[in-house]
Amino acid sequence: MFFKFSLKWNWYNIADYLRKVVISVPNAKEVLKKPLLFPEKRVSSKEENLIEKVSFLPYEQESVRSFIKSMIIALEARDTYTKNHSARVALFSEEIAKNLDLSPETTEIIRISGLLHDIGKIGISDKILLKQGRLTESELLAVEEHPSISEDICRPIHFFNPILPIIRGHHERMDGKGYPDHKVGDEIHIGARIVSLADSFDALISNRSYRNALSLDRVLSILKAGAGKQWDVRVINAFIDNLDIERLSQILQQTSKSDSAATLASGTIFEV
Repeated sequence: MFFKFSLKWNWYNIADYLRKVVISVPNAKEVLKKPLLFPEKRVSSKEENLIEKVSFLPYEQESVRSFIKSMIIALEARDTYTKNHSARVALFSEEIAKNLDLSPETTEIIRISGLLHDIGKIGISDKILLKQGRLTESELLAVEEHPSISEDICRPIHFFNPILPIIRGHHERMDGKGYPDHKVGDEIHIGARIVSLADSFDALISNRSYRNALSLDRVLSILKAGAGKQWDVRVINAFIDNLDIERLSQILQQTSKSDSAATLASGTIFEV
């Protein structure tokens, strides 16, 4: 508990520092009092209206990019799998959002959520995080805290508000058997449903300490079997029906680079 407390305290200090950098710019205090809202474009789903959209001035965007890079570098230093995994989840999530015809702003929010969805694993002990083989029940319970830790890390940064319900909810299930809040169906944020599928897909096609990567046919069978139970049927259909093997290969190749996640963090930050 002390480790988690001290970790959270340190991140609050970092958040406070970044905010001081932002508000040191002339007139920034007044700007930050009234976040600018995006006009909605190409809305195809009522769930998209649940996403709060906040635009950033140029100096804010650079602070966000630096923050995301710092988070990713910190996590990569502990867990190489999480590094490439986060980059792939970000890109898979982006593809699914586009297939659902979500707006560019919402798609960008979901992409950043994919990058940061596992950042809470910084608060999980190395003994558990880096364990070779399957986890015990108590170890699994510890790992299940990472969505809440991710939310706690990002909450102090006001312009991360749009991603909070996504990173917190990416392990929820449509049948209510997920965590941490046991939400059911449409109670789960649409972005969280997308990142959940992208997260699971990448885990299944990747080598793990306790098993080899599964074949694509086997993975697709698992996803179809879990439709309506673990994953949103609409999200699964948007992914499988538009699955492009060439694009999949491009993503896998792109994220094989050592700095792939940090590079993705250098892209657009919400405002498109």
